[in-house]
Amino acid sequence: MLARKFLYIVAVLIVLTLGSSLAYRMWGQQMLTAVMVPSAPFRDPAPLSVADYERRDLWIARPDIEQGNGSLWLPKGAWRPKVPGTAAIFSSIRPAIWRRSTRRAGTPRWRIVKA
Repeated sequence: MLARKFLYIVAVLIVLTLGSSLAYRMWGQQMLTAVMVPSAPFRDPAPLSVADYERRDLWIARPDIEQGNGSLWLPKGAWRPKVPGTAAIFSSIRPAIWRRSTRRAGTPRWRIVKA
């Protein structure tokens, strides 16, 4: 008896899936137009002044905010270096087909910069 109820539920889900796919095929463009076209005109938000950018409560993360800065989170046991070292910055990553035609002779593929 329980198996029969399970099969009824599976059959209903299959019928719903087939019906929704048929409805999407028939009226998909109308559904997308009804959902994605805005109903109100766009209005620019009020611009912020320079004083607003200096307020700490408006920033989620900033390098000078130590407490409550989620971007500075580290797991237990991890350490943060005091002075950043050198970093390799890739100037471009392209497929091998374009590399010969776009890269100038003598230019490095990557550069070492002092951060």
